[in-house]
Parts: sequence; C-alpha cells; structure tokens
Amino acid sequence: MSERKSTPSERRPFAGLNLSRRAVNALLEAGIATPQEAAAMRESDLLALRCFGPESLAVLRALAGRGGE
Repeated sequence: MSERKSTPSERRPFAGLNLSRRAVNALLEAGIATPQEAAAMRESDLLALRCFGPESLAVLRALAGRGGE
C-alpha cells in the first residue's frame, strides 16, 4: 500500500505569501497551521505573537480580502 505524498503547499502552507520566516515561525509555534486559520484570528491575538507585526498582519488581511486564495 503506498502512502499519498504531500504537495509542497501542504508541507509549507505559508509558502508564496510575503511573510518573513520569523513571522511564519511565530504562527507555526502558536499552532496556527494555515493562512486561513491565521486570517480568521483577531488582530490583537496575532499581534501578541512574538515576531509577528503590523506588516505580517497586513499580508494576512490582504489574503483574507481575496477570499483566502
């Protein structure tokens, strides 16, 4: 029985976004696994994460404005 291989976007869900590596690590360390999960969070909760700032928040909000594409 062969295992299904994961796609690059499944292995690196934040790839392709203009987020710094530090911001991505902050999200992952907080247990946030996808951009859609992050976009659904309150701004204050995201900004409370270490190494996640206003620029990273703007990137996520732009993604949410496009319907999470």
